Amino acid sequence: MILGFRSPTVAVALVRVALIATSAPWWTATAAPGVQDEAAQQAFRAGVDAAHQEHWVEARGQFEKAYGLSPRPVVLINLAGAQARTGKLLEAAQNYRRILDDEPSPETASFRKAAAETLPALEARIPRIRLRPSGLTPLDVIQIDGDTVAVEAAAGGHPLDPGEHTLVVQHAGSERARVLFTLTERELRYISLPLPALIPALPPPSLVDLETSSSGNGTTPAARASDTLRPWWKSPWTWTAAGVLVAGAAVTTYLIINSQRQDPFAGNISPGRIEVR
Repeated sequence: MILGFRSPTVAVALVRVALIATSAPWWTATAAPGVQDEAAQQAFRAGVDAAHQEHWVEARGQFEKAYGLSPRPVVLINLAGAQARTGKLLEAAQNYRRILDDEPSPETASFRKAAAETLPALEARIPRIRLRPSGLTPLDVIQIDGDTVAVEAAAGGHPLDPGEHTLVVQHAGSERARVLFTLTERELRYISLPLPALIPALPPPSLVDLETSSSGNGTTPAARASDTLRPWWKSPWTWTAAGVLVAGAAVTTYLIINSQRQDPFAGNISPGRIEVR
């Protein structure tokens, strides 16, 4: 529904779009003329011209610009009409409701009437989804197109614009599931979402556990690490090897000296003695 101000009655019909004009200017006398006012009027006129040519995306952009400069009911209802023609059904319905929620006045009577007549048919065009999740936990977060949606809302019939959408289930910052789907006008889509079971993460071992656990030989990992990093002169293996070498040297010396004292060809070898020749 595109509304303008040119005559007291409906002047032109453009495929469900009426351009309504009044004898009063669309710009009310509450605002003093200025650069911003002129820019808003120019954007509004450009939006109406684009709507006549059915260039709805361009019309929507011009009405958005005009409403940003001057948030007036006449601009808002034209913006809602352009949004409805470009698939922005949720925004259009919201703007029509805003017009109906405003205080009634003679200046807005035609806008309120148009919004009341248009809104029911527009709401019937809005598609919805009903989510059927299984395996959902209280810590899971549902996001549709990046916006967080309550589980109850998603399961009870969540409205969306026609087009492509992405549903993601997040759990503690990780993605559990992702669903891509496309909606058409008036569609009710049921989305089954069986979620895989969560595998509980094992807690990391504490320092106490590391110090008290052993490998079966009576030593703790801390003690084994200490042995590994112990200097060579403090290692028991070093001194054991040194003792073996000393003992070997003593035996060799004894045998050499003994061989010098006795005749290696005289007598028999007594048990436990070794004669070196």
